[in-house]
Amino acid sequence: MSAWRESVEEEVKMLKAIYCGPGEFDAYFSGDEEKATIIRHFQCRVPSCTSVMNLTLWLSPCYPQVCPRITLSGKNLSSEALNVIKDLVERHAQSLIGRPMMLDLIMYVHETISSAVHADKICTLCSKSASAEDDVELSAGKSQAGEFSVSMALLQIDHMRAKSSYVKTINSWTRELALNGFLLFYDWIILLLLQGDSKDIQNFIFRLRTVNIDVDSHGRSCKERMAKVLAQTQCLDDFKNERFATFSVIELAAWEGIEDLFHKHRLDGLFTDHVKCLRKR
Repeated sequence: MSAWRESVEEEVKMLKAIYCGPGEFDAYFSGDEEKATIIRHFQCRVPSCTSVMNLTLWLSPCYPQVCPRITLSGKNLSSEALNVIKDLVERHAQSLIGRPMMLDLIMYVHETISSAVHADKICTLCSKSASAEDDVELSAGKSQAGEFSVSMALLQIDHMRAKSSYVKTINSWTRELALNGFLLFYDWIILLLLQGDSKDIQNFIFRLRTVNIDVDSHGRSCKERMAKVLAQTQCLDDFKNERFATFSVIELAAWEGIEDLFHKHRLDGLFTDHVKCLRKR
C-alpha cells in the first residue's frame, strides 16, 4: 500500500468513527489507483422542511497538496445556493493546502448552511442578487458585526471505562482550547457540548480520535472510536442565552433535567432534533 493511501485511509478511519450513523458517511478507493471518493450525507433544516445534503470530495494523488474536487447536492436548496456554498468551500480549502482537510471541509459546510438558516438568510443564499461579499461574510464563521463568531458541536460518547482520567483530560483540553459548554451524564447517556472557535472544536475532535483517552476491556490505553457528532451549528449574538460562560461537568438523576438545561440556554431545537430520541434507545 502506498504512503498516500495509508495517509488517506487513516484520515477516513477517523471520519468514519465520528460519522458512524447509518448512511452518514461513505468512502471509496479506485482499485490500485491513488484516487478516493469521500461522501458525507447530512440533514439540513431549511424553511418548512428537512433536506438531505451530500458533500462529495474527490481526492487525487496530489492531495493534500492539491485541494479535492468538491460537489454538493441536495433538495430544497436552489442550484444558485449550492453553487454559492460550493464556491465558499473551495475558497476555504485553498487555505488548508498541505494538511489533511476533510474534517475541516465537512464542518465548514455544516456551519455555512446552519448559519444561513439560523439567521433566516437561506433566501439570501438562494437569491441571484446576493453579493459574493455577503456570502463570504455569512459563511466564514464571523461577520463584521461578529454575528457568527461562536461555533457549537454536540457529541455523544458511548462509554467511559476510566471515567476519572477521561473527564480530567476533557477538562484540560477545553481549558487549553478555550472551549465552553458541558459534559453531561444521565443514566447511560453521555453528552458533550462544545462552544468556541470552529478551529478549536475541530482540534478537540481530532485529539479525541487520535490521543489515548480511555482504556479498553483489558485495561490498555485506547483512543475514543465510538463517539458520534450529533450536530454542528453556530450561535448568534442575538441569542445570548445559547452561550456558555464556562465548561462544566453535570451529573443528572432525572431526564427532565436534560430538557431543562437545553431549554435554559434556548437550545430546544437541538434537544428535539438530536437528544430527545436517545431516551427511547
